[in-house]
Order: sequence, then C-alpha cells, then structure tokens
Amino acid sequence: MTTENNMWALKNFGRIDIKPDEFDRAIYQKGARAIWEKSMLCSCLDEHSGQSNFGCPSCKGKTFVYFDANEIRAVVSGLGGDNQNIPIGLIDVGTAYLTTRSTDPVNFRDRITFPDMLTSYSQVLKYEGEPVEMKYKAKEIVSVRVLNTEIPTTAYSISEDGYKLEFLPDTLVYGDRFSILLRINPVYIVIDMPHDLRGTFVAFGKPEEEWVNLPKQLIIKREDLMPLKRGDV
Repeated sequence: MTTENNMWALKNFGRIDIKPDEFDRAIYQKGARAIWEKSMLCSCLDEHSGQSNFGCPSCKGKTFVYFDANEIRAVVSGLGGDNQNIPIGLIDVGTAYLTTRSTDPVNFRDRITFPDMLTSYSQVLKYEGEPVEMKYKAKEIVSVRVLNTEIPTTAYSISEDGYKLEFLPDTLVYGDRFSILLRINPVYIVIDMPHDLRGTFVAFGKPEEEWVNLPKQLIIKREDLMPLKRGDV
C-alpha cells in the first residue's frame, strides 16, 4: 500500500517515537561485561530416545555444545513481580533477569560468564592420577578436604590454565575422593525468553515506518544450580 493511500502512515507526522539506540547506550554504560557463548545441540544426541552420549568428548553427556565466545554488555537484575509463567522448579536461588543490547541475539540455552565477578563453587572429585580436572576454571582455591581432613595448601597447586589440580607425591591414594571449594567467575544458562519478540516501528517524521529491534530480556540461571543431568557430579 502506498503512502498516499495509507492514512495511518500519514498520521506518522507529529507522532512520538522512542530512540532504540538510547536503550543500547544505557545497557553499555551501566551493564556488566559478559562472555556470551552460542549453544547448539550436540550431534551425539539420539533423535529417538532424546538421550545424549554419556561418553561424548564434546558435550560430556550434557546435550549442548558451546562455541563462538564474544564479549558483550548486559544488565542483570533480580526476579520480582509475577513469576507464574516461569516453569516450576526453576524459580529459586541462582535465577535472575538478563537484558542484552538489540545487536546481541542471545538465545535459549546460550551460556553467559561474568569475568569481573566471583562466586563460590564446590565439587567432589576422584583422584586417579595427575592432574585432576575441575569443572570450572579456578580463580582461587579456598579449601581441599578428604571428609573433615583439610589438605595443606602446600600439597597442591593449580595448573596454568586454571582447570586442573596437581598434588605432591603421596598426598592422595589412587581412588581417593575429595571435595574442593573454589572461587570462580559465575556461569549462567539462558532458561527462558519472556521478551524474545521485542521491537517497534519508528518514523521520526518520515512518511514510511521502519521496524527496529529492542533489547531482549531473558531469564538466566547459574549453570551449577541447574537440575543435574547425565555426566554431572
């Protein structure tokens, strides 16, 4: 339909439009740095059973693989108000809102890491020789224990990449189970997209409207607090 025959389009003159760039500017200025990784289903997934391969070297039985890490800015806020549309069992500790700029198409199951923040994480591991690999990159080891006995800090060290623990000889016996408490950069998973279709028409005095995307609001949850799946400890 032409502009001349579209009376609604003619009424664009004198209208008030929001400036989408101002939303993105505010998120960049006030938001936190975040490392955004895209997610996709792992090819080990059985399409009939819906089960992933427990021994898969790529996803480690977790169904999704993550790739293409990029740094973005995002605003994080606590959940509040009406939560009735959020799946039961997901509204608990470790869940928050995430708002990203319109230029960052963060999607369901994508992974978000906050490199400027720290949180505590505890894991149980089994000693089967050197080195012992941890689930997350350690920024600091708070404690390593076998039951209630603490292993001296002089008896172990963190590898250069931060993902492995290396012990002095005779510190542990093959097969020993031990627990660790460490400080890590918090890692979140997108679990819902309540405002995925966010956008508006703008005209700014022009005869024709233009569709522009607006920042998305997502719901994220700490990865280590997600329901356990095959391959998790």
